[in-house]
Amino acid sequence: MFVKVRKFEEKDRERVRDICKETAHDKYKKKANTLETIPIMFADYFMDYEPQSLFVAVDENDEAIGYIECATDYQKFMRANKNDIIPRIKKFDKKQVPFWYSCLFTIWLIRKKFVHLHMNLTKAYQRQGIGTKLMDALRNYLHEEREINTLCVCCISNKSVGYSFYTKYGFKVFFRYGAGLVSLCIGTKVD
Repeated sequence: MFVKVRKFEEKDRERVRDICKETAHDKYKKKANTLETIPIMFADYFMDYEPQSLFVAVDENDEAIGYIECATDYQKFMRANKNDIIPRIKKFDKKQVPFWYSCLFTIWLIRKKFVHLHMNLTKAYQRQGIGTKLMDALRNYLHEEREINTLCVCCISNKSVGYSFYTKYGFKVFFRYGAGLVSLCIGTKVD
């Protein structure tokens, strides 16, 4: 199976948003308006404000089948959320705003180690080494172009498939929120 990892291009925007919705938890798929908030929260910032830190895995037709993205500037991330992302969420489903504020709070808790990532792969392409290729591409870019070596995943369940992937890759628990939720980091000493 052919899969290539490359930098995000504007032509990937709708496919990235679709993957974000496809991989959302089932509870978000019950209402179209609620589902529409998922890519606003988990993809739009990265495409609109830090596209240079977004990589896509593509198939033989150059169609995105997964992506990895990261926010490298905490202040910029929070400003954009306040001024742009939260107003977008409100247009579709105001009930999602408190959830997103809780996510932003979990990010605030780890702000000193802030280089926050998010990754999604379509189900058909999971468990084939593509997540590792995406992670390697992002880490190489951050190290070579930005001189950044620390990367964090915020507020992930220690029972999730993602947790298993990240810990196998080398991420360590950096912060415990309770109820099995943690933040993971790589490239830094974790106390």
